[in-house]
Amino acid sequence: MTLKEDEERLEFLTSRIESEIEKYNELKKELQQKQVLINQRLLEKNLQPVPIIIGEKENLLDKIESHLNELNQMKNQINQKLNNVMKEEELTESLSNELEGKVEIKKTGDNQFEIHYNDATTESIGNQISSGKKLIEQLKEKLK
Repeated sequence: MTLKEDEERLEFLTSRIESEIEKYNELKKELQQKQVLINQRLLEKNLQPVPIIIGEKENLLDKIESHLNELNQMKNQINQKLNNVMKEEELTESLSNELEGKVEIKKTGDNQFEIHYNDATTESIGNQISSGKKLIEQLKEKLK
């Protein structure tokens, strides 16, 4: 996967999470309005406030709040990865502008990468090393 593809994938995930956050914030507001209404009715009847559980078996406000926290944590993780990808893209572009060869960033593990660089000089040096190794092998054979 290229850095651009990685960036697009992360941006898509961010937009999905943002739409989920928006949806659950709206649901939370709706439930909070019901809670406010219940509290108002208690006060109108001169009753003291009591705990209000919104939902049949469990407090849905608490569940929504917990779900929103998970979504926000995930969004933060994705944004961190997206920032790393953008830094890697900037680095690749910067190095490509400064050097006249091919610069690639390759992923090696979770949030780890290495830079691969190649140009005419590196190819020439690689060929010279190969020739040098062949020469060493030939000399070793002659020494036997």
